[in-house]
Amino acid sequence: MINSLGLEDKYQPIQSGDKIKYISLSLPNPTGENVIAFTDKLPSEFGLHRYIDYDHQFNKAFLEPLELILHAIQWSAEPRASLEDFFA
Repeated sequence: MINSLGLEDKYQPIQSGDKIKYISLSLPNPTGENVIAFTDKLPSEFGLHRYIDYDHQFNKAFLEPLELILHAIQWSAEPRASLEDFFA
């Protein structure tokens, strides 16, 4: 997208070995992709900020890794009712 929008002078394209960040996008969007990667910040010239899928991003980047830890200590991220709650 950097090349197609003529932003080579303002932003560096992703190179092999670069650390990247990624954002989940809702479909449909102008790129037609469900994820976009970038090195520093998402360029505003792309016009993709309104297509960011915050719920999916939260689940993939935060909740799924946390679930591994919660499962190991037999906790849950979602509140659950139990019979102990009824008698407390």
